[in-house]
Amino acid sequence: MRVLLPILVLILCAFGTQNLEGYNKKQSRKIHRYSRERNRGKKPNTDFRNAKLNNLNLRGANLKGINIEDGELTEIILEDSIVGEANLNKVNLQGSRIKNANFEYSELKGADLKQTNSQDSRYQNADLNGADLQNGNFRDGNFENCNLEGANCKNSNFENANFDRANLKDASFENTNLRGATFKNTNLDGTIFKDSNFYLIKR
Repeated sequence: MRVLLPILVLILCAFGTQNLEGYNKKQSRKIHRYSRERNRGKKPNTDFRNAKLNNLNLRGANLKGINIEDGELTEIILEDSIVGEANLNKVNLQGSRIKNANFEYSELKGADLKQTNSQDSRYQNADLNGADLQNGNFRDGNFENCNLEGANCKNSNFENANFDRANLKDASFENTNLRGATFKNTNLDGTIFKDSNFYLIKR
């Protein structure tokens, strides 16, 4: 029995891994089909809540209007993608590459964007209330009219970012690079900027 137990554990682990890999491939096919249908002007099923899409390459995908609330999208590639008007509340995008992506008018409340590379991405009119943007690269990002109330933006790079008319109430930008960023008509009530770089900041 002592000899059989480790073997049984290995079999169960292998079975579980195969099931997980099969699930990921199925979700990958579904998400790519969604993008193709969007590009053809169709209206595909938008419900991908709780989906696990880790490590996928979705460069250039059209995910406009998709619902991936509570989804796992860690270390994915979303560069040059359209993810506007989407429900991404509480989604986990930690460690992902999302350069030059479009998140305009999307819901990202409580989303995890830690350690993401989101340079040149657009978040105009998006809702990132309570989102976690720590240790990320958001250089040249556009956050105009964006809601970042209570967001955690510590130790991140926001060089040349646009925060015009954004809501940064109670957000934390501690130890953040804000060189050249713009803050025209921005709500800075309770915003924390301890140890941040404000060189050439524009208001």
